[in-house]
Amino acid sequence: MFRGKSRKYLSIATVLVAVLLLQGCSSGSENAVPEPTESAVAVKPHRYNPSQSPAFAEPWPTSVTRKEMIDTALFKSFEFLDTMPQAPCEVKVNTYLEESMGPEQIELIETTSRRMIELFCDYLSEDLHVIGGDYDFVKEIVAQEGLWSDQFGGICGYDVKYDAGTACAAYDVAWIGQQVGTIRRGEFVPEPARVTLLTHELFHVIHDDIDPKPGPNIPGPDSPLFRPVWLVEGAGQFFGSIVPKYLEMQDYQTYLPYDSYGQMLKVEYLSDLKKQESILSRNSGEHYYSGLVAHEYIAASIGLAPLLDIWVRVDQGDSFEEAFEKATNISVKEFYKKFAKMHDNLYEGEFVE
Repeated sequence: MFRGKSRKYLSIATVLVAVLLLQGCSSGSENAVPEPTESAVAVKPHRYNPSQSPAFAEPWPTSVTRKEMIDTALFKSFEFLDTMPQAPCEVKVNTYLEESMGPEQIELIETTSRRMIELFCDYLSEDLHVIGGDYDFVKEIVAQEGLWSDQFGGICGYDVKYDAGTACAAYDVAWIGQQVGTIRRGEFVPEPARVTLLTHELFHVIHDDIDPKPGPNIPGPDSPLFRPVWLVEGAGQFFGSIVPKYLEMQDYQTYLPYDSYGQMLKVEYLSDLKKQESILSRNSGEHYYSGLVAHEYIAASIGLAPLLDIWVRVDQGDSFEEAFEKATNISVKEFYKKFAKMHDNLYEGEFVE
């Protein structure tokens, strides 16, 4: 089915956001870049592993630990992903990568992009594009390939000047930055935060393909095309962390919610998803964090399929509130209450990673 194209600016992910995605560790996979030797990097055991916690015997518990929630979210998400075709997809992902990135990075990006598109192939209808390199290279590819561009000739909605840690996605194009790893003692070492940034931006173009109606910016609550910022950026964070874990590339990535001044954000603020619906704060990172935890909570309670179903339903014409309730069997208002109570309790239990 042909889908109209949206001109949406999604996830201007800066160094702050990338750095916040800490604490991962890489493990090998036959489909990933070979793991560097022990002389190059020490490989730690994974902290998070798919398992059903008794705490989630019923959906929407309010007294759980973060690890119980993540492990259960992984368990239910992997169950769903195991049902996906995982075969060559008619929808293609075209990669445009600067040669200076080197063969190891290029292989990792191409393989990860292809496998992620295969996982969600049933939801896709148009070819997607991934660009890796500096922002001048982005502009060059956009012009060369006739891809949609903003008024500055790029895709980020502003003229990016200092691009070392920046990435963004717009329309059907994801710019994943300049690197996904580094060279240590002569060996290529994937950086978990950078790999997660790659899959984060990839999921933005995936959900934009599912739901292409919103305009250049994320519409506000008064618009029938309203999509909460916690939903949009939380989706990027959650699927961006779930997919590399599922592909056995690295552990699930978590981080602590600090603002741009290095101060930890207040519990009551992070627990209030209503305040995370629009970008009103100078901090910006709270939408990513609260959105990530909200996605973990939903996936641990009822699985991964409802999260994708929300995007399908808004594309079919439902409002966000209607789509959310149909997909999850809980109203947005009641979910916000459950989430706030659960999230407040995280700080009293095993919160610090």
